[in-house]
Amino acid sequence: MKKLIILLFLVSMVSCSGGDDDDTKVTTEPFIGLWTYTYTTVSGKYNNSHNINSNKTHIYTEEPMETDLYEGEWSNDGTDFNSRNQIYSLTEDNYLSFKITTRFSSDFNSF
Repeated sequence: MKKLIILLFLVSMVSCSGGDDDDTKVTTEPFIGLWTYTYTTVSGKYNNSHNINSNKTHIYTEEPMETDLYEGEWSNDGTDFNSRNQIYSLTEDNYLSFKITTRFSSDFNSF
């Protein structure tokens, strides 16, 4: 019986020693990935994607107009990947330059 009580105590200590799961640290750029969104105008429905690459390049595509394809470079104006608020600078086709201010969700899967 004594061994069982000690075993239960050790198991509960190990399971609780990992810390708080809410303290997950982001160690990579949260902007990298394929971001998609849809919107509707009087001209129709658009399904857009923005592929953000780790090599600091990006490709933006508007559908159904597949001819609208823009390529360029991006950078993060900040240094704290754990901040849900980020500001990104983007250029497209070497002539268009703009900034995107984002507020990421708590799991960094949307903004």
